[in-house]
Amino acid sequence: MKNNKSMKSKKNKQSLLKDIDKKLQQDYVEKPPKSPSTPKYTITRRFTTSGTVFGTFTLSSLYDQFLVATSTTVLIPTIYAVKIKSIKIWASAVSSTEGSCSLIPLGMTTDNMSGSDWGIRLREETTTIDQPAHISYKTKPYYPIGRVHLSNTSSSSGGLFALYCTDPGIVDITFTVMPAVYANPQGYSTTSSGLTVGYQYAKATPLSNLNTIDVQTCT
Repeated sequence: MKNNKSMKSKKNKQSLLKDIDKKLQQDYVEKPPKSPSTPKYTITRRFTTSGTVFGTFTLSSLYDQFLVATSTTVLIPTIYAVKIKSIKIWASAVSSTEGSCSLIPLGMTTDNMSGSDWGIRLREETTTIDQPAHISYKTKPYYPIGRVHLSNTSSSSGGLFALYCTDPGIVDITFTVMPAVYANPQGYSTTSSGLTVGYQYAKATPLSNLNTIDVQTCT
């Protein structure tokens, strides 16, 4: 009986030593580096109102949130591609004036498949000062508003969504962006004045009375 226990213990030790030796060999084997991939980032821009907002957020409005100055007057996107993940809107009532907000997706593809958003209208109202009207919209990748858009000049005036928001209001738009790391921006550019070369900017007012905050802006 003692001999059996002794043999069993010896086998266990040998097995353990083999496992340790195998692990040490694996640790010393040089593994190939992972293949580099293009990074993607999620960024939320916050906008505040300075009056009632009523307008169309276009592809150029999208690209204008991610710009770098190449001269004192010219800007190009820092991104290769971008898509909208979500849109959140808050509109507060003031005294006897109600707060109101609405969102209408307008995306339309330009190919022969004629893809389009449904064109639904989301609307909320409030008359309570401490309870703002609120819309939370999450895009879908199979509708144009939620698709990936290259930073080119093709249809840069195309509308993505129509926005209405009374003042005071807040709009948060969350983007997924692919920076122009392994590929150049696709041709879009815009102009301003008094820029510093190499500085990054966002356009100050993508829509009338809608103001970009918390980042460096240009007109």
